[in-house]
Amino acid sequence: MSTPENSTGAWRHGADVARVDTSEAQRRAVLNLERLDQPAVLLEGAALIIHDAVDGTRDTQAIIDLLTLQFPGVPMLAQEVTETLEQLAATGIIWAEREAQNA
Repeated sequence: MSTPENSTGAWRHGADVARVDTSEAQRRAVLNLERLDQPAVLLEGAALIIHDAVDGTRDTQAIIDLLTLQFPGVPMLAQEVTETLEQLAATGIIWAEREAQNA
């Protein structure tokens, strides 16, 4: 699995992923249907914002740039984005285009 630092491709949502948003859209439960032995992942706060930034066109740096514009002056934002993308990728909820090409 490639990591966000060395990924050159855009981040995409997994194909076999189910998601449920709360009515206020402040929390989201995401379940990878290919890995039913894993619990659902609850996204809120920064993790939810980062997940929303995954749109199939943005790579890690583009997501960092987008969130830096939306939330200027947030300390360690790039590190938090990178770590969150790594965690989501590890669960199979998202994947980088490069992963599919190298798989």
